[in-house]
Amino acid sequence: MKGLGRKIIGGVIYAAAVLMLPYIITTLWQGKIDTAAKESLGRTVVVKEDRGSREISFEEYMTGVVAGQIDASYEIEAIKAQAILTRSFLCGIMEKQQMVDETTLRLDYYDKKRLAKAWGDAYENNYEKIRQAVTETKGQIMTYDGRAAEGVYHKLSAGMTRDGTKAYPYLVPVASPKDLEADDFVTIKEYSFIDFIKIALRLEDNISFSNGEAIALQVVETDAAGYVKSAMIGTKTYDGERIMEVFELPSCAFTFQTMDNKVRIICNGIGYGYGMSQYGADRMAKEGSSAQEILKYYFPGVEIGEWKE
Repeated sequence: MKGLGRKIIGGVIYAAAVLMLPYIITTLWQGKIDTAAKESLGRTVVVKEDRGSREISFEEYMTGVVAGQIDASYEIEAIKAQAILTRSFLCGIMEKQQMVDETTLRLDYYDKKRLAKAWGDAYENNYEKIRQAVTETKGQIMTYDGRAAEGVYHKLSAGMTRDGTKAYPYLVPVASPKDLEADDFVTIKEYSFIDFIKIALRLEDNISFSNGEAIALQVVETDAAGYVKSAMIGTKTYDGERIMEVFELPSCAFTFQTMDNKVRIICNGIGYGYGMSQYGADRMAKEGSSAQEILKYYFPGVEIGEWKE
């Protein structure tokens, strides 16, 4: 009888455990969701996956975005500066929304699977470093005149950053001299005249050339930072950034050279040159500057504020 009693009691306990299992799992899962919500200031982002979509915390989304924006080998303070810039940009889009679809945010999100493939053996260390930068700057945004300032950056300046005009008063030219020391500061692209003309025709079909050679090929105007505002190709003048895009140049701080029936375009820097130079930020961080000091250098007049609920 004692054995039978033990079996009955055991059966009751087992049945109770089976009945309680869904509740236990739900409670644990809900706890994870609540924790993620607290960590992300309550904000979540819906991201696309192979078999549909998934809701993730804002901080996880931020980690995946920043990971695709900056070299993970850079100093942690430079990566923190990038995280604050990215959060500032997102603040301007999301404002008080608690949940958004990633398609409305206009940024590339790299999930863990994609990052693992890109980073290989360095995945765990790189991911933790990016996550640390995002976590340690939680809620921090860059502000100007009491409002979120749009986070603008580029990989490598031409030695000085560019003026953002009246529309972006916190984008003023500042020197970034360490950029000149970067291994990839100078890029030279060389074309035969025929190949150059083929590409130039993408600017406009009726560009005028003579005997297979450009009638004129020169920079007409540059800004204070050395970036081309306009240049002449053939008999017409074109916007510097348009030339950059058509010829797939790394920047629009370029000059032309013609020699031996060839055209060379010599570029300085990488990117459009506005805002923070990531390379310059890394060099500043190596010399002891904090993320906040880096941002205040590249964006004179800004403050580091809090993105509140």
